[in-house]
Amino acid sequence: MLIFLHFDMRKAIGTSAAVIIFTSFGGSIGYMINGWGQPGLPPYSLGYVSLIDWILLAAPGFLAARKGAEIAHFVNSEHLKRFFVLLMIFVGLEMIGII
Repeated sequence: MLIFLHFDMRKAIGTSAAVIIFTSFGGSIGYMINGWGQPGLPPYSLGYVSLIDWILLAAPGFLAARKGAEIAHFVNSEHLKRFFVLLMIFVGLEMIGII
């Protein structure tokens, strides 16, 4: 979004958070449909989605996203970009098993 759409860092953060809502909802629906009726699932599950785990992750995630957006408005844009680059490097290295 920063490079191709020329978004400001703060606008890119907000847009990304909004898009994540829709992609996670679609993924959850897919896991619910594909796991419907499967034997051996934990109690309070809709397909492969555990409602207890969903609540335990969604509630703090919603609050953290809100707080993160507030913090992003106080931090310098250049510092946000650098932090994001470091975060992506860390996540990438973790995904390939170096960290």
